[in-house]
Amino acid sequence: MENITRKISYTVFALLGVPVFLYYSREILIPIVFAFLIWFIILIFKKFLEKIKVFNHQIPNFLQNIISTIIVFVLIFAISSLVADNANEFAKVFPEYKENVNAQILKLSEYTNVNIVEGITNYIKGINFSKVLYSSFGFVTNAMGTLFLILIYVIFLSGEKKYFKKKLQSSFKNSQSLKHTELVLEKISYSIQRYLSLKSTISLLTAGLSYIVLVFVGVDFAFLWAFLIFIFNFLPNIGSIIATFFPTAIALIQFPTITEGIIVLISITVIQLIVGNVVEPKVIGNSLNLSSFVVILSLVFWGAVWGIAGMFLSVPLMVILMIILSNIEKTKPIAIWLSATGEVSKVKGIEKIK
Repeated sequence: MENITRKISYTVFALLGVPVFLYYSREILIPIVFAFLIWFIILIFKKFLEKIKVFNHQIPNFLQNIISTIIVFVLIFAISSLVADNANEFAKVFPEYKENVNAQILKLSEYTNVNIVEGITNYIKGINFSKVLYSSFGFVTNAMGTLFLILIYVIFLSGEKKYFKKKLQSSFKNSQSLKHTELVLEKISYSIQRYLSLKSTISLLTAGLSYIVLVFVGVDFAFLWAFLIFIFNFLPNIGSIIATFFPTAIALIQFPTITEGIIVLISITVIQLIVGNVVEPKVIGNSLNLSSFVVILSLVFWGAVWGIAGMFLSVPLMVILMIILSNIEKTKPIAIWLSATGEVSKVKGIEKIK
């Protein structure tokens, strides 16, 4: 009876304590988790460089590390710079859209026979735009500071990489436990790298096709909206809806008619449906082995404790949790219930690592 009470106490403490800890330590943990994800992206580029030969010789390992790190850092800074420039330009020209917005409101009032102009005008007057702009700039500044911190973490992680195996071996006296732990870490590394590479490819395809549509229609700042489509596609289930909203809303307020907005809405929705329901299942399939219901719960949970960052990290974190739980005998039943198929013995494709 005493053992049962103790187990219940530990379980309740874990269920309540872990979310509280994650919430209050989010400022520390989120940059660290993102640093590991960027580190995994660097490893993806490194694997690509391993296949390249210069004068029939493989590129030295230290050069592979340096080149792959530089590539990722340059990509991050280049994209950040382009997005920042587009966002600044958009902020400057946004007031010019006001006339189109007023025209659309008047048309809507005429169509519905309801005078909504006064109500919307009063609502807009009640918005403190100075406060909104201040908050927006504060968010951007904070994001850039966090990005810098993440990159610092990545640099130190890359420097520590050569000692990981030695530290791991020194941590285990039992060779069987060491081998088992190495296998679990390999599974985690493979699964995260596979998810990031395939999901990035799918998101890039969606963003690229959407960019073509936006340029064809003539929507301003097409690159900015295509980038948002790329980013929000990493949000499970709801990401595609959010990604479609932004360019559609801009098209509606940019042009004097709603025709362009409808074209953008239909085109991007069709792209999302085809890529999301036809291409993605064939490319990624069920390799993550996560229940759809669990993915939604994970999105809600991590969104509650870590905000928007947690929503983006929900799938990678659940993949890691799934692998760890499936390799501990006592927690394997939990992993089975989290899985999509009920089979958690191994990760598909792990043989390729060896």
